[in-house]
Amino acid sequence: MRSFFAMLWNSDDPDAAEAARRIRSRLLVEPGHEASCLDAPGLFLADLSIDQATASIVPVECPQSHSGSAAIFGTFFKPALSGAGMARITTLDGLDAARMLDSGGRSLLTDGWGSYVGLVASGANMSITCDPTSSLPCYYTQQDGVTLAFSHLERCPFIDTRQFTLNLGFLARLLAYDRLQTGETGFNEVRELLGGEGLFLTAGTCVTEQVWDPRTIAERPLRARPEEAAEMLRQTAQGVVASWSRLFDPVHVDLSGGFDSSALCGLLARVNGSQATIAVHQCLQSGDPPEAGYAREAAAHADMPYKGIQLDPARPVPPAGSHPLSARPHRQFIGMDLSGPRAAADLPIADATFTGQGGDHLFLADKSPLGFCDFLTLEGINARTGEELLNAARLSGRSAWSVLATCLPRLVARSGQSDLARAIAARRAGSPDRSMTDLPSWMQDPAGLPPAKFNQACNLMHMVQVREQFDRPWTHNVVHPFISQPLVSLCLQIPAYMLTLGGENRGLARMAFKGLLPERIRRRMTKGTSTGYFMDYLLANHDTVIGALRGGALEKAGLIHPSDLDTLVSKDLYKLAHTGRRLLVWYTIEAWLRAWNQHLGP
Repeated sequence: MRSFFAMLWNSDDPDAAEAARRIRSRLLVEPGHEASCLDAPGLFLADLSIDQATASIVPVECPQSHSGSAAIFGTFFKPALSGAGMARITTLDGLDAARMLDSGGRSLLTDGWGSYVGLVASGANMSITCDPTSSLPCYYTQQDGVTLAFSHLERCPFIDTRQFTLNLGFLARLLAYDRLQTGETGFNEVRELLGGEGLFLTAGTCVTEQVWDPRTIAERPLRARPEEAAEMLRQTAQGVVASWSRLFDPVHVDLSGGFDSSALCGLLARVNGSQATIAVHQCLQSGDPPEAGYAREAAAHADMPYKGIQLDPARPVPPAGSHPLSARPHRQFIGMDLSGPRAAADLPIADATFTGQGGDHLFLADKSPLGFCDFLTLEGINARTGEELLNAARLSGRSAWSVLATCLPRLVARSGQSDLARAIAARRAGSPDRSMTDLPSWMQDPAGLPPAKFNQACNLMHMVQVREQFDRPWTHNVVHPFISQPLVSLCLQIPAYMLTLGGENRGLARMAFKGLLPERIRRRMTKGTSTGYFMDYLLANHDTVIGALRGGALEKAGLIHPSDLDTLVSKDLYKLAHTGRRLLVWYTIEAWLRAWNQHLGP
């Protein structure tokens, strides 16, 4: 997992420079950091990654005509993309460096792509920019005139966290809806930069800006025949997979046996050549229908070694209070340590584990009929109108009349909330909060986008949350190749009704990836489930979770009431199916709050 710490300060301010020097000296006490730091006027950057086999600091060689300092942390590719992929940039220089300095880092979002954070310092003007996929967390705070930025607070014991105060309002909002991404964190003094955002500081002012807006990408729809769009989709997917795969060895693929991970195996087989790649399938020891047959078939189709690991639902939840000292609670805290099952399967530690995450959102695994709205908006009434109406009916499982009843009011209104915004509002109904007003502007205003495309753009907020938040002892990195800016941009430009070509979810992707995966998986319209495993896991840990919540940190802080738990204690399977996920969310927040209460003291 890539991890960084950075400081920005006005190099002409002696007090800020001295504060930065003190923090830097505390960091450098940690062994090993001396060789992985960049120190420049007004800018300091340290690579805190445990695995530093690949250098993650990209120096920026500033032209003589420019003053200031700049650097990139992470992986940065040039924008030109072919099916063969691109090599990562190790130094930014020339015109690219000049544009980065002139734009305050904004140019990075058009001059390249990858998983990165850009930093610029020029006197009193400073900036931080994040890649659109938010694949590398970026939190920031200010102390003693210095702006501190970091990916993982738990890696930064040299930061004076005694200056932080708990943001109980944010924790209350998480208890109701834990998938919020508003930039808030568990501390009032710490904010998160979201995907495509920039932080710009000038003479005491601090402003965030949405540098990359998915609506501006989606407002330029691709005009192409389905066959042409499918070829573009295939080439772009192959390019991002090739670009990422050449950085790691060995690569393991988290292969579920579904469409997306099977397509990923096929793409890797095409671009990897002789590079070692192993397909790893998680076999659930529960009553769920097994998916191993599909996974084996996909691995064999890609000529890839297959390994199955056994997952026991009786595994215990992590102890309450053991949540890492991160900037906010993370659902990945509940995630299983796969070291034991992988060792039992004789699997080595992976340099990177690749997943097919992102396919649902980008290739559009959707049953909404609103694609017909988009068709009428973009193409009007033409010879294909009847066909697209029937496609929308087939996709949604509704009658043509029902599709019209849903779509026509949207066409008249020409605006409105996305389905995701409606769901968040419903979840928070009756509770005073800022969850809607704090959402990014691109989630609140369609800005002329038709409804199905606006829904897809809004759902990017959920897509980026699959990023791995913690180090895993069984893999050095977790990579989601499909969640890459070139593929995200292309899928935003392809009309929703073309992505669901022929009235099928992922219809265009099914055409694009033909031949890369077994035909019965390519044509499969259902997905495997883990409902039984989830229920068994809840039953095995129910008493532990309830016991931790009763009289725990959340209750003492007034964030939950004993009566709230009374509604969750039932082990009735029907009730547990509706309340179980909430229990695990609350337990995660409880564990985070306990850890910080213990660390900060009374």
